[in-house]
Amino acid sequence: KVVFDLLFEDLIRTISIAIFLILIVLIVAYRSPVKGTISVTILIIAVTWTGGTMELLGVPLSLITVTVGSLVVGIGIDYSIHIMNRYMEEKRNRR
Repeated sequence: KVVFDLLFEDLIRTISIAIFLILIVLIVAYRSPVKGTISVTILIIAVTWTGGTMELLGVPLSLITVTVGSLVVGIGIDYSIHIMNRYMEEKRNRR
């Protein structure tokens, strides 16, 4: 029990740091705090929904399920970047 509590605390800390660093990188890359924040908000929603769904379904915390948060961050940021880039492309084409 203690090991899983430590894993969970470390997971929360690691994901929080990763999301903060991703936010900084996206703000610089997009040259816009709004676009960077929107992209990270999409990511935060994905992580929250995944954790909530796992809790709702009663998925126990284990060494394997702890990695799900990291995977969601990795995959989620890719998709949020694609969504934001597509939005910017459509916005440019409408002018």
